[in-house]
Amino acid sequence: MLNLKSVLFILLAGLVAITNAAVISTVLQVLNTDVEGIIQDKFLIIFKPTVSEADATAHMDAISAAHSEIADTLTGAQAAGIGHKFRFANGLAGYTAGLPGAVLQIVLTSPLISSVEQDVTMQASFTQTNATWGLDRISHRHFTNQGAGHHNYSYNDNPDGSGVTVYVVDSGIYLEHSEFEGRATWGANFIDNDDTDKFGHGTHCAGTVGGKTYGVAKKVNLVAVKVLNAHGQGEYSGFIAALNWITDNATPNKSVVNMSLGGPHSAAVNAATQAVIDKGITVVAAAGNKAKPAGTISPASVTDAITVGAVNNKNLMAYFSNYGSVLDVFAPGVGVKSAWITGPTSTRVEDGTSMACPHVAGLAAYVISNAPGGTLAPNDVAHNITAQAVKGQIKGREIAIDDEPVLGLTEPFNTAEGSPNLIVYNGYLG
Repeated sequence: MLNLKSVLFILLAGLVAITNAAVISTVLQVLNTDVEGIIQDKFLIIFKPTVSEADATAHMDAISAAHSEIADTLTGAQAAGIGHKFRFANGLAGYTAGLPGAVLQIVLTSPLISSVEQDVTMQASFTQTNATWGLDRISHRHFTNQGAGHHNYSYNDNPDGSGVTVYVVDSGIYLEHSEFEGRATWGANFIDNDDTDKFGHGTHCAGTVGGKTYGVAKKVNLVAVKVLNAHGQGEYSGFIAALNWITDNATPNKSVVNMSLGGPHSAAVNAATQAVIDKGITVVAAAGNKAKPAGTISPASVTDAITVGAVNNKNLMAYFSNYGSVLDVFAPGVGVKSAWITGPTSTRVEDGTSMACPHVAGLAAYVISNAPGGTLAPNDVAHNITAQAVKGQIKGREIAIDDEPVLGLTEPFNTAEGSPNLIVYNGYLG
């Protein structure tokens, strides 16, 4: 058997030959090594846009060969080798891999590679805590909170999401819940081998998107795309693979993706999310719950995504909501009731931009189904939602002590660094 040094030399020579390059001109640095939640020895690897599919395949074959030479000596993530391979319709291509340092160096010196990022843990964007006040809020230009039992949802029940599919990228969906009336199906799983929702977050979000009682678009089709485990955590590598699957399966201009999750800013994640939008699929993303600029979060920081912050039922920005000019609208995200996983009629109340996000994803489906021909491009969906949003009604921002909002204690909304004073509205009552 060749020793590792010989293998690396041969592979490096072969990789250079692929692009007819005489020398390797640069050595890349691994990005995102200092962010929270890094996954040691796992990487997101992006090809340069000029690299052909054949050259990309040859590169990955070479990396697999180098890895296999020493696989018996490896443990942990290093032993995984190449995982997901992806190629989006807009040309974005790459792969994820668990690699030891020696093989990683081949990648970092390859003239085919544009960037290498540390894989990172992502998580659901929620904080645990009857018609829901959220549905009342988004269907009335002038909202007055009259308390439980006094909320009314006004909407057009003719299309009401019919013919539109929302892909819920999350912890899965409890398909048998009565809220879904058989409209929820399983799509794909990129985190484990258990095609059920063990965390509840995805089911709750799906209920707000399209549940018969708690949903915005009550006839929409729902597809579970699982990327979060039973603890609400996943990996960017699996998330990118999920987005690649969606672009291969979703119908352009008739599909929406709900992303009630996030993690540290990632150029690779943002590029993959943009590739979904470029395919004609509307993306709605939660701003995040760190009370910091959403521009530091992925996928919330994707410019062409519809990024959603959270307000409470007093027209105040939730204390936990991320903020900034990258946001497009705010939606109800405090005290939101929806479907849960403990039984076919179970419900639960949750807080978070995760709960705000599906209000807007459901509205996006509603907007598409009401458009001529039941189709609408992502930029037109976004324009429709922001144009008809209620302006100037966010009165301020909650102040919290030890993660609990203090009743009556607020600060001006203009402290939120360029956040739009827009609350999502379905426009039904004019």
